[in-house]
This record gives sequence, structure tokens and C-alpha cells, in this order.
Amino acid sequence: MSDSAKIPERQEFEATPLSPSNPSALGAAAESCLFLGEESETEEEIEMALRQATPRTKVAPAARIAEKKTKAPKKTKTAEPLPGAEGSRRSGRPPVNVVIPVDAEQVRHLIVERPEVLQADLSVHVDAEGIEVGAGFETEVGEIDLLARSAGGNWVVAMVVSNPAEQDTIVAGMIQRIGWVRKHLSEGQQEVRGVVLTGSMSDELVYAATALKDSVSFLGWRLSLGFESLAP
Repeated sequence: MSDSAKIPERQEFEATPLSPSNPSALGAAAESCLFLGEESETEEEIEMALRQATPRTKVAPAARIAEKKTKAPKKTKTAEPLPGAEGSRRSGRPPVNVVIPVDAEQVRHLIVERPEVLQADLSVHVDAEGIEVGAGFETEVGEIDLLARSAGGNWVVAMVVSNPAEQDTIVAGMIQRIGWVRKHLSEGQQEVRGVVLTGSMSDELVYAATALKDSVSFLGWRLSLGFESLAP
């Protein structure tokens, strides 16, 4: 064999572990094309993966709350019916007041039995023995339908007009009866007032009421009957 065909002697190398903490261990191997090629291919794969990855956008808590409020349907508040309104709708009947004609005698009986309907503190006049004598009280100038006393001791002369024809004479008759009570029954500073009750008033009676308003009261009456639903 020639010298050129001689097999080169075997060289032994000591293996040094490759690790990031030992960069000097790379030595000449770091410059090999194979190592560099693998490193570049790995970097390209990582870069491509990063490009393809879709970043997730974080939604702030406030934005989530606002989105929920926007999507949530609005609740319409229904007005609650007022107490009694349901019963009115159920019956469908409007309130009705019926005026009932009242006889003068009925009014006269009412004020005798319930003098407080004219004035809160009125009571029927009684005599010295405590007997009620004020209903249909007789005087020299005519009968008084009701002679009553107030809690303060003042006198009230009440007259009921039985029919419209008496309106022409009721004013004169009332003045006479007030005068009689002042002269025969009233004592000291006791006042005497008159009350005229009538179902209707003429123009003449209205003028008389205006002139005598300081001593005589003119009252009209009306009795009405009302109906209301008993359903809850």
C-alpha cells in the first residue's frame, strides 16, 4: 500500500454535555450548518405559530355589565288598581242619588226628635218640672213648631213652611214669635234667633232672608237616597 492509501488514525473526543449553562461546550459544532439549520427552522416554526395564533381580547368587567344591561329586555311596570276600582269596573254602575219628596210634617217631626240637626247643642225647651214642652209651643201670636235652647241658654225659634203660599206670611209670623220669646222667656243677655225651614224659596223670600240674616236663618231641605255596590 502506498502512503496515500493509509487509513487515518482514529481520534478520540471527550463528549461534553450540551446545555444552556455551558455554551462553551458547543465549540466548533455550533458553527456546523446542520445545527444552524435546525435552529433556524425551529425559530421559523415558532414565529409562524405566533402569527397564526389569534389573541384573545380581555373584556373589562364594566364592559360586560354594560353589555348585559343593553341586551336585557325592559320590564314594563303595570300600575296597580286603586282600592275599590275593581268593584266599580265589575258592577259598571255609576253612583245614583235619588231625591225623595219630603212632607213638611215629616220635617217638623224630625227637628222635634233630633233638634241637633239644626245646631249641634240644641235641645227641646223644658218647663220648670223638666218636661219637654217646646214641640208645638203655644204663644199669643201663634204656634211655634219647635222652641229649643242651646247649651249656653240661648233661644231658637224654628218654623217649617208647609206650602209655598205661606212664604208671604212666614217672615212676619217669625218676627212676631221672636219678639214674644224675648219679652216673656228671655232673661238678661240671652239671645233669641229664628230658623225658617222650607222646601223651596221664592225671590221675595230670598230678599227677606238677606235683610234678616243677623237674626233669622233660612234653610232648605232635601232627602236623597243613594245606592252603592256591595261587591268587594
